[in-house]
This record gives sequence, C-alpha cells and structure tokens, in this order.
Amino acid sequence: MGQLRWLRVLHDCWAMMKREADSALLRMKNSLHAALLADKERNENARRCQDDDPDRCIEGCTSLIQSGEEPNNNLSRAFNNRGLALGLRGELDRAIRDFDQALKLNPNYAEALRNRGEAYRLKDLYDLAIQDYDRALRLEPDHARAFNGRGNAHESNGDLHRAIRDYKQAVRLNPDYDSALNNLAWLYATAADRTLRNPAKALECALRAVALNGANNADDLDTLAEAYYVNRDYLNAIMTEKKAVALQPDSAIREEFEQSLAKYEQAYELAHDKVDLRQKGWTMPQHESQLSI
Repeated sequence: MGQLRWLRVLHDCWAMMKREADSALLRMKNSLHAALLADKERNENARRCQDDDPDRCIEGCTSLIQSGEEPNNNLSRAFNNRGLALGLRGELDRAIRDFDQALKLNPNYAEALRNRGEAYRLKDLYDLAIQDYDRALRLEPDHARAFNGRGNAHESNGDLHRAIRDYKQAVRLNPDYDSALNNLAWLYATAADRTLRNPAKALECALRAVALNGANNADDLDTLAEAYYVNRDYLNAIMTEKKAVALQPDSAIREEFEQSLAKYEQAYELAHDKVDLRQKGWTMPQHESQLSI
C-alpha cells in the first residue's frame, strides 16, 4: 500500500511538473510571438521611415522615435529623415527642429547639417545656411551636395564669385551632378557681374545637364534655352524653351518661361527674316562628354 501511495505521489508530481512545463512553454511561445510581431512592426516602421512618400516617412519615423527602443544613431537618422519629409511638405520650422534633434544626438552628422542648411536657405536665412554647409564640409570635404547647396546660398546672398566656385567644386566631385551643372550654366549665362559670364561654358554645362535628364527636365531646358540665347543661337533657344514650357506643370513658372520664349522670338525676328517656326522640330542637342569648367 505504501508503494502504491508513493507511485501516486510520483504520478501527481509528474503531472504537476508537466502542467508547469506546458504553461512555461506556452508563455515562451507567446513571448516569442509577441517579440516577432514587435520586430516585424519595427522593421516596417524602419522601412517607412525611408519612404519617398513624405506622409509615410513621417509616420514610420515618428513610430521609431516614440518607441523608446532605438539606439541614438538610429534615432538621429529617424529625426533627419522626418525632417526631410517635413521639408518636402513645406513645414520648414518643424523640419529644422528635427534636424536640431538629429544633431543633438550626433553632432558630427554631416547630412543633417546639410539638410538644415537647405531648410535655412529656403527660409532666406542665408548666413545660417552657409554656417551649416561649412560645418558639413569640414566633416565631409567631398560632399558634392553640400557644395551645391552652399553655392545656392551664396548666389541668393549675392556673392556670385563664391557661388560659382562652389558649383564648380560640386561638378568636379560629381561630373554627372545635373543640378550643379544647371546652376553653373545659369550663372555663366546671366550673372549680373558681366565679368563672370562665359557663354561658351554656359552652353557646355547646360547641354550636359539636359543630356543627363534625357531632355525631360523643364528647368534644365529653360537654362539651356538661355545659354543658346546668350550665344545668339536664337532658333535653338526658341525650340528648347517651347519644350520647357510644355514640360513645366507649375503655371506661375510656365508664365516666366513663356516670357523668355517671347524674348527669344523677338531676338530671332530682329536678326532674321520671319519663318514659320512651327514647321521646325526640336531635336536633342549634342553635348561634350568632357567639361572644362
């Protein structure tokens, strides 16, 4: 009888241990499942934080920031990316606050400095913009976009000599940098200080910028038309500006392009007998593969 009681005790202990083990296993499975779900959600937020769509980017970055689980380097990138998205939505003050946070977490974050500089420039705070671009370039001397951005700030601030110098350096660092080529071409064609003008180089840079975008960027084409104009190639200026007008979706900018077109047509009529320009088609111009800027 004593042996039966002992066996029953052993059986009860075994049953209890099994129930506890099953319960622990279930808790472990539930915990693992929750961790996997949390990890999946975190990865989805990280992906959205890099999305090209500003709204999705802001949602993803905000979730990461508010999670309280990201290390500082990830938080810094999340604040930077959210700042970029806010800037695209025109919310420059909020964007600057996010760039501030990114730089508090990582004072040597060159991209955040460049981005804050761009936001300052868009707010016409050119001196602050240049300070940020300077800091970014001390950290990354080969940052072509920072040179281009600082050139934009110098140009807006009226310092065309420094603007041209920065655009040229951006192109040296990245010969296929269409924005810097376009900026350089525009100043070579239109600089208020005529000693800075260089029609031949304006055309060379503008042709290169247009070719890089497959002649599908309205702003680049508008610059190319001006470069043709200052080289007294009025017919190509007209044909190029017509394509720029057709590609420009913004009505206010399109009106400016149309005013330029009228200027080119008037110059052509003064220099030549009138012709029916509608019979002439615009063809992709040739460009030099090597630039001597």
